[in-house]
Amino acid sequence: MSSTGYHHFDRSALPPPKTFYERELGKLTRPSRGWSRGNCPFHTSKSKMSFSANLATGGFYCFGCNAKGGDVLDFVKLRDKVDFKRAAQLFGAWRDIGPAEEREIRLCQQEKEQRRVEEATRKQAEHDRRIKARDWLHCAERLYDLAKAEHDWDLLSSLLPEIREAETSYWQAAGLEERHEP
Repeated sequence: MSSTGYHHFDRSALPPPKTFYERELGKLTRPSRGWSRGNCPFHTSKSKMSFSANLATGGFYCFGCNAKGGDVLDFVKLRDKVDFKRAAQLFGAWRDIGPAEEREIRLCQQEKEQRRVEEATRKQAEHDRRIKARDWLHCAERLYDLAKAEHDWDLLSSLLPEIREAETSYWQAAGLEERHEP
């Protein structure tokens, strides 16, 4: 990072792959599964159809010289023998950011990270509540089964409301609607 701020790559400033390749290569074949063919700019092709470009992603591959890349930026890097920054500058997709924008971006990043941490904490708390409710339900059901096996009718009658309450608590914690048994 320099004292004047830092640099930012703006992918949205890249041209659509279809427009870019038609401008660079001229007429292309009709797309088949998103790929069009044309003359390779990296070597002299006899067939004039060895170069394939994906018109949705910008990826390209030449079956003659094996030139390949994932997007139009890779194409310019290879064609012009430049690095990422220079290729992005050629598209107008590279911009310098001043100190004020840098502070704003950092603040946004910090807020985003804080929201991510809060969301993770909330999900963990929900998970813990659901597990606690599940464990309480399983414990009450085991006690009920033991009381039933021992024919302890007093314990059975006191455990039944506990089981219903544990079930309701678990269903709510799990985000399920309460069951209504006949």
